[in-house]
Amino acid sequence: MTGQVEPADAARALSEIDQRREQAIRRKVFPGWWWWAYAVLIVEFAEEDQAENLARLKQLGELMADLGFGWDQPKRRWGGVVEITEPSLQTAIAEFRAAYPDVELTLAEGEPEEIIPRLRAGELDLALLFEFDGQTPLRQTARPVGTVLVIDTSGSMKTRGALDQAKAAAHQFIAGRGPNEWTAIVSFSSAPQVRSNFTQDAAALGAAIDSLQAVGETALWDGLTTAAHLYDQRPDLQPNVVLLSDGADSISSGNEAQATGDLNGDSLPDYAIKLVEDKPEKNSEGDPTERGRALVIALSTKDGKLQRAGVADRLLQCTRCGGAFYGVVESPANVSIEKGIVVVEQDHGSRDLSDTTYRFRYEPTTQRFVLIGFDFSDVDRLTASGVTESTNYLTGIRITTRGKGNRDTKTRSVVQKKIIYLEEAAAEDLEGAALKRLHLD
Repeated sequence: MTGQVEPADAARALSEIDQRREQAIRRKVFPGWWWWAYAVLIVEFAEEDQAENLARLKQLGELMADLGFGWDQPKRRWGGVVEITEPSLQTAIAEFRAAYPDVELTLAEGEPEEIIPRLRAGELDLALLFEFDGQTPLRQTARPVGTVLVIDTSGSMKTRGALDQAKAAAHQFIAGRGPNEWTAIVSFSSAPQVRSNFTQDAAALGAAIDSLQAVGETALWDGLTTAAHLYDQRPDLQPNVVLLSDGADSISSGNEAQATGDLNGDSLPDYAIKLVEDKPEKNSEGDPTERGRALVIALSTKDGKLQRAGVADRLLQCTRCGGAFYGVVESPANVSIEKGIVVVEQDHGSRDLSDTTYRFRYEPTTQRFVLIGFDFSDVDRLTASGVTESTNYLTGIRITTRGKGNRDTKTRSVVQKKIIYLEEAAAEDLEGAALKRLHLD
């Protein structure tokens, strides 16, 4: 409440709120692309005159178009205005505020399983459940659905009844499955173990869950890798993995992420492995910690072993190096293998967002990985103006594009053909040189 509220006004407001308790207003308001957006700005126009609200919304759309954004624009200029709240709900909020000007409305956001219990407990007075357009529930899909329950059985799961809670959650999941769902169970402690492959047999799954005991270390990444490989034999299933764990990895031979592909032309699977520094994800105050990353490339040998072929410890940005654009969210350092090429993509910034892509190819004569391409882009997210630079170190050609909206100009230049091996590749040096060339430093 704000200010002095008359008892009669407070009573009327509380009476109306109580009448609306336990309501669930279901609205189809969010478009299917919502979760693909880079960023979303929610603007509320709360004028009593709905026509005025719509006029302001139109003006906001025109402003975004002037800045170069549109639904037909590529990459980071793709965007526009969408009305996500129905006029009837806007009108209801405006009427309530007019009737009870001294009542402060507050908003809590969360998933239904979090919000509904708070509603029933009286912590919240009204819940709005949003139904997403274009999203088909798993149980209604034509394709069979697969889910691997990956359950932590390390020694730490003995404390505070953690394993019992995980077992209860797993049993609840099994009981609530649909007819098109297949489930597998993988446990991990010092090593992963497949407790049950994909099945619809609830009794067998229940027995596998009940047999779990807590002992040993936490090979979390190995457990997830084992779960992912179960889909190798069931490509017909829509893949899902559910992790039940109380802590971070302590012993895995695995890693934060890895990509697989043939890198040296011998038809054997090779690996580009992204490692993360062995530190807690959060400090004692609950804030994310800064952890370094490294890239390791391993080639498979004919005797089934892996041979290290390259290490880059200055290429991948750290987990907190994304700048204000990512805030407390870990910044990305994406690694993939595309047609025998190791590709590294990462971005960071605030108003100005810098995006870099590095491409490395195996060189048989030296048995090392050499940088063959480097792409850099910088976009001012306020003005939508930007510059991109693409350098091919094999041909010695560099193409620079500057522009705003659809008004782009390209220049082509010849550069020295450099040999930069994976171990020598430093993101700070390569990006710094690009900033200097483009007069952005």
